[in-house]
Amino acid sequence: MNINEIRQEQVASFGATHEPMDRNSVDVFRIECRKYLEQTFQNYLENPSSSNWSAMIPAMMWHQYWMQKAVYEEVEE
Repeated sequence: MNINEIRQEQVASFGATHEPMDRNSVDVFRIECRKYLEQTFQNYLENPSSSNWSAMIPAMMWHQYWMQKAVYEEVEE
């Protein structure tokens, strides 16, 4: 899956980052993406192969998406 496909999946599934969601859902996704990012990074540290590097790219993109995702409280202020 390339970068554009990941972005399209994110927007299709959850909307653009500026489109708010409820805080609880965003927090859960942030936690899960953080775990995924940490695991893929650990795998890369243990074996710096091209496949482990490639696995980190979607993990970083999903982490970035959820860290930037707006929540209703932020939009209302």
